[in-house]
Amino acid sequence: MNKTFNKITKIKNEINYLISYNLSTLSKYQSIKNENKTFDKTYDDLNSLNQFISSFVTTLKNIFEQIQEHYKNKQIIQFYHKVKEFNYNHNKFKGYNSKFESLTFELNQKWNTFDNDWDRLLDALTETQYFLDSSKEFIPNTYEKAIVLNYEYRSNLTSFKNLRKSGNFKDTNQQMIEFSKQIQQYIQICDSLKKLDWILFVALPSQIKFLKNKSNSYDHKFYDNLSKEVLSLQNEWNELSYNQIIHKIKAIYQLLFEIARENHNKNLVESFNENNAHFLETIIKEIQEDKIDQNVVNELKNIAKSISIAKNYSKNLSLYKEFIDKASNAFQNRQNKEIKRSSYFHKMQAFNIEVLQTISLYKELIEDKNWTSSFKARKIKLELDNFYQENLLKLTKETVINLSENKYKWNNWVDLISQGIKIVSENSAYKKLINELRKVLTNKYQYSAKKSESINQIFTLAQNELKNNDYKMLYRDLKDKLKEKKYV
Repeated sequence: MNKTFNKITKIKNEINYLISYNLSTLSKYQSIKNENKTFDKTYDDLNSLNQFISSFVTTLKNIFEQIQEHYKNKQIIQFYHKVKEFNYNHNKFKGYNSKFESLTFELNQKWNTFDNDWDRLLDALTETQYFLDSSKEFIPNTYEKAIVLNYEYRSNLTSFKNLRKSGNFKDTNQQMIEFSKQIQQYIQICDSLKKLDWILFVALPSQIKFLKNKSNSYDHKFYDNLSKEVLSLQNEWNELSYNQIIHKIKAIYQLLFEIARENHNKNLVESFNENNAHFLETIIKEIQEDKIDQNVVNELKNIAKSISIAKNYSKNLSLYKEFIDKASNAFQNRQNKEIKRSSYFHKMQAFNIEVLQTISLYKELIEDKNWTSSFKARKIKLELDNFYQENLLKLTKETVINLSENKYKWNNWVDLISQGIKIVSENSAYKKLINELRKVLTNKYQYSAKKSESINQIFTLAQNELKNNDYKMLYRDLKDKLKEKKYV
């Protein structure tokens, strides 16, 4: 008797839950029919079916009360008679309720899936807000916009709940997917906001200012324009995707690297022009003395003047080629043997210029303090020195002639110089980046003696551990150690 009563009680509780669930389902259909009249008949049919089910519930409730009374009074025969009656009506209830569940299953499933997705997005935005609030001191320049975006997304998410009432879950789910993508982009940005805040508002502006102060006045406009790009990114980062922000930051750093490399090339060009101006004058003087067309002389003088003020390496080479071509044509236009001899002399003179150009580059390059001690760098320096000692240390007419005829040997020498320039330029750039990084972090943590001392120790220890004079590797090691300490 006890076991039977407990079973009946459990069934009665299950019925209460099902009735509550049915009322919740009807409430969903009612909210949909208020927005979409095509659901009027469906709602009316379900409501009628639920009322019919409710009549069974009333009957079952009355029978259960009688079962309770018989159970209390130990009236065994009456008790089991009512249990049988309860089970009969319960089976009918289950049949009609199963029909109700079958009719409402699809909408309930879609509705619940929508609610689960909605809850997931709300949880993500709530966690992001907590992260922003707890990280506020580390993102002083981006916090306000990030938190405003969070509020906007949460507000928009709240309005999304009303979309369920349309009953058109295909369109509603598609809108939810698109909105979810926006939130995912936002969360991705927030996850990297500490680093983005430091790069956009500390590192980049400081580095641009530092490089501008060290640059020539004609480069100031370039750095001013770059500062405007950074300012634009500072103002508009919250309107961009994560990938767009990273792309713009990389583009700015690439421009900084390019101008550093270009300035190094300018210095090489200026040095070369100073060392070889005499040879240009010699060629012009020879053409003048041969009384060749004065217009050609004037053109060559103008080109020589342009060469002397050229700052772009490729432009400089283009001007040299133009000068040599015009001078060569002038010699070729002479009709006698003396002119032919002079033409050959011109050819050799032009090669002389190239030889002396590379000697000038070699001397400046070999004395550069930014060589690494890697195997590749040592091999290049050794080959450069061997070539110079064997072929260029005591430069003679015969040496120049031999080099002009051995193109493979000469081109290999030129290629070695190019590789050397690339090594010292890159190493110099990373050396400057390390110095600037130290300066920025020192300023950032100047009011924290403990952090300031820790940063100085990291840089000093790293400098002491410098291997092969390789500042690129040192820069990477420094970034790893600083990231580990969460200074960057």
